[in-house]
Amino acid sequence: MAAWSREAVLSLYRALLRRGRALRYTDRDFYRAAVRSEFRRHRGLQRPEDRERQLEKGQAFLRSGLGGAALGLARALEAPPAPPHALRFPNCARLINASCPPPS
Repeated sequence: MAAWSREAVLSLYRALLRRGRALRYTDRDFYRAAVRSEFRRHRGLQRPEDRERQLEKGQAFLRSGLGGAALGLARALEAPPAPPHALRFPNCARLINASCPPPS
């Protein structure tokens, strides 16, 4: 997990805003507003585990390249990571609260 610190959060925030400058197919103002909204929404987190989890989600979002697409910003930050075998069994990703068969 990422070590949470004020500097790490501000660095992530600035990196996401910088990524928004290069947008071509998405409204930059909408993207900036979505980023700000997410950070404000999670500003009051008290538990260190929650803070670190949100920081890691934001960093993963930035690394994934989705930072250039504002649609689904909140969903991308909140969605749990897909299991590694979900790509081999695409129908499993659609099932809610069902276990997928292990890869063979």
